[in-house]
Amino acid sequence: TVEHRCRAAVHPPCGPVQEESQVMTIGIGVGLAAFPFSSASAFWRWIALCEAGGVDSFWQTDRLVSTIAFLETMSAMAAVAGATERMKFGMNVASVGLRDPLLLAKQCATVDFLSQGRLLPAFGVGSALAPDWAATGRTFKGSGKLADEALTLIARLWTEEKVTFAGEHFQYHDATIAPRPVQQPMPLWIGGSSKVAIRRTASVGTGWQAGSENP
Repeated sequence: TVEHRCRAAVHPPCGPVQEESQVMTIGIGVGLAAFPFSSASAFWRWIALCEAGGVDSFWQTDRLVSTIAFLETMSAMAAVAGATERMKFGMNVASVGLRDPLLLAKQCATVDFLSQGRLLPAFGVGSALAPDWAATGRTFKGSGKLADEALTLIARLWTEEKVTFAGEHFQYHDATIAPRPVQQPMPLWIGGSSKVAIRRTASVGTGWQAGSENP
């Protein structure tokens, strides 16, 4: 993540130039896909080094069905929240096509509340090539529409007192969660490189989680 604030020179009608200094900060995020460590203790030593070394954020890839070890992303967010005080953390990215939006909204709100506003939620539909679909008897077809509904619900649950929604995939009546996220507005990053994903980012997202794409 990059936050850029410029230096502004102010020239009054008379007298010397007054220069107002502002700060440029650059944040480095580190990502974890498959679990590369020899043990949980080794993972926690690495997290402690990231926290002490000024790393801005930690990101965990989401894989549910796999023969290779992957940390479950929402569980990892909660665990890292309790082991750190400064570093932010996010999902890279959590598949809303495979998760319940009410539970996901509640999990994110709880982690953000307990971490005092350090969660960076990022969501995507999920890969059409992922084994999760066949393994759970689901189809990737229609997952984009499901994701659109789920993301709308998540965003509303984070801010509204009561959420009523009648969609193709979800029907809610006066749903509410508490506590709500500390961050208001809560970030909502969208992953994906398709045109539909970009449109989804523009309509409901606050940021875009790019993959290997260039500017």
